[in-house]
Amino acid sequence: MSHARARLGIVLSGRRLLAPIAMVAFAVLGVYAYRPNDVQGSFAVTAVLAAMFCAWLVTATEREVPPSADAMLTVAVGGPGRAWRGRLLLVAGFTAAITVVFLAWPTATGAFDRTPGPGDLFDATLAHVACGAIGGALGLLLAPPTRAATALAATLGLVIASIALAGPLGVLAGPGGIASALAKAPDNHVTAALAASVAITLAETAAVAFAARRLVRWRG
Repeated sequence: MSHARARLGIVLSGRRLLAPIAMVAFAVLGVYAYRPNDVQGSFAVTAVLAAMFCAWLVTATEREVPPSADAMLTVAVGGPGRAWRGRLLLVAGFTAAITVVFLAWPTATGAFDRTPGPGDLFDATLAHVACGAIGGALGLLLAPPTRAATALAATLGLVIASIALAGPLGVLAGPGGIASALAKAPDNHVTAALAASVAITLAETAAVAFAARRLVRWRG
């Protein structure tokens, strides 16, 4: 049995994913409501949004699966270790889906002031994957018994703080640092600042996921 598939099946049978999925659609339409748009600047905005939406999707999934079902799934897949890998796989799946939506829609509909080149799309993919991953890891950290309102406030606060600190912290600022580096990148080129920001954000993602795993073990 695949833990990620079973968990996704449970949450899709409920209603908690409807709100974040609907908001993703509104966000992508809203960002590109007026045309033409700057390539790097627009992708910088949606990369930050990817962090928030992935966190929302993960926390919604965690809240949709009741403790009893979660316990049965954990036993069925062979223990907590495999169950945790299933959670991480689900984070990866949400991140990939958000990345595809935020890159494919504007590119396919001609929303930009020029046609994005391979370097532009590569930059945007790196940015969205890194931001989505850290958002998903944050969602795991803020899973129940953390209250939904607390999780939402913490997610928004951390993302806003990362944007505000992009200037003083630079590549260390997580999604804010990635957005800043992407917005400043030359057309169709990968810059050292963006590569460094993505690498550091992925390292921060690993740290957040490790903290979430330790918290789950501590709670038993």
